[in-house]
Amino acid sequence: MENNSEEHSSGKKSISAFFQKKWLSVKSRRRGNKVAPIQPTPDSSDPQPGPSGLTPADLQDQCDPQPGPSSVKQAIFDANSGDPESAEGKQVKKKKKNAITSFFRKTWRTVKHATKKCKKVASLPPQTDTDSADLQPGPSVSESAALQDPTDGQLDPSIRTVSNPGPSILPFSELYEVGEELGRGYFGRVCEGIRKSDGQQVAIKFASKFKKWERYITVPGVSKPLFAEVALNLLLNRAPLCPNIVHMLDWFEEEDCFILVLEYSQPSEDLFKLVFREAPSESQVRGLMYQAALGAKHCLDRGVFHRDIKLDNYVINTATKEVKLIDFGCGEVVQSGGCKGTFMGYACPPEYFLDVGYEAEPTTVWSLGIMMYRTVCGRQALPDEDGRLSFDSTVSTEFQDLITRCLAPDPPERATMEEILCHDWFQP
Repeated sequence: MENNSEEHSSGKKSISAFFQKKWLSVKSRRRGNKVAPIQPTPDSSDPQPGPSGLTPADLQDQCDPQPGPSSVKQAIFDANSGDPESAEGKQVKKKKKNAITSFFRKTWRTVKHATKKCKKVASLPPQTDTDSADLQPGPSVSESAALQDPTDGQLDPSIRTVSNPGPSILPFSELYEVGEELGRGYFGRVCEGIRKSDGQQVAIKFASKFKKWERYITVPGVSKPLFAEVALNLLLNRAPLCPNIVHMLDWFEEEDCFILVLEYSQPSEDLFKLVFREAPSESQVRGLMYQAALGAKHCLDRGVFHRDIKLDNYVINTATKEVKLIDFGCGEVVQSGGCKGTFMGYACPPEYFLDVGYEAEPTTVWSLGIMMYRTVCGRQALPDEDGRLSFDSTVSTEFQDLITRCLAPDPPERATMEEILCHDWFQP
C-alpha cells in the first residue's frame, strides 16, 4: 500500500511539472516573444515527406492524432498575425484560446488513461511458468497430467483418470450406488456398485477406520501420507497397467471409513471357491498360476509388497478365465533392508521366526509356492520329518522341482520371480 501511494504521489508531481512547463512556454510567447519567421508553405500539388517518411496526406489518414507542441506553436503564430483591435483579431484570439484549452484537455486525458492502464497492469498476479514445471510421470498413458507440480505435492482432484483416481470433491452417494454385499472381513466389507455417470459395474470396498490398525504411507508425487491401501493402489496404477491386478478407479475418505472403488468384472469368484469346487487338473492349474505369478511380480516391479498372497485374494472371471490379484490391505512399500516387526499376511516365511525380519521377493515366492502346492495337491504344504514335501505320483517332476525351489528354507536358495515365470513347468 505504501509503494502504491508513493507511486501515485510521484505521478501527480510529474504531471504537474509537465503542465507547468507547457503553460510557461505558451505564456512567454504571449508576453511579446518574437514570432518565428513564417515557413514557406509547400505546394499542395507537390507534397513533401516529413521526418517519418509519410506525406501530409498520409498523416491526415492517421486516426485521432494527438496535438503536440508544434500545433500549439502554429495556433499562437496564427493568433498573433491578426489585428488585436479588430473583430478579426478578437476572433483569432478566441480560436487561439480554444486551441490551447483543447490541447491541455486532450493531453490530460492521455496521461490519465496511461496512468490507469499502468496501475491495472501492475496489479495483475504473477503468471506461473508452466513450460518449466517439473512434472512427475503419472501411472497412465497421459502420465504427465495425472500429478501436479511436485513442489505442491498434491494430487489434482480435477484431473480424474485411472492414474489419478480421487479423492473426489463430490459426495460418494452422488457418484455411486451401492448394491449387494460380496464379502466381509475384519477390516471392512465389499459390495457391488454402479457408477451413476455411465452405469459401469464396480466393486466398492468400505475399509473401517481403526486407530490401532490404520497405516499411512508416503508415495512419490504426494506430500502427505495416504491411507496405506490407497497409496499402494496409486503405485500400481502407473503405466503400463497389469491385466492381472484389480485396479482402483476412485476413492473417498469419510468420518468412519475409507471407500475404495475398484474394477469389477462379471461373472467372477475367488480362486479358493473355484479350486475346491472343481478340483482342476495340473494342466488347468498351470494357466491360473502363471497369471497369479504375473500379478505378484507386477507388484514388486511397482515397489509394492502385497504380503498376503493366497487363493482367497485372487479372483477369476469364470467366462474369460482371467485371474486378478486383489486386496492390498496388508501391503507395504518394498524396502531395501526388508521388514521388521509383526508379520501381516497369510504365509509367513520361516526366516521371520529367526530374527523377526523378512524381505519382499523371497516372501512373495514362498507365498506363491504354498498356494501352488495347495492348488495342485489339494492340501497344505507340510514337510515330513526330514523337512521334505511329499508329492503324489501323478504330479509332474517339473512341478515338484518348482515347488521345491519356491519353498527352500533359506531365502537365498529360493527361486526369484523371474525364474518362476521362466521355469519349465510354465513352458508350453
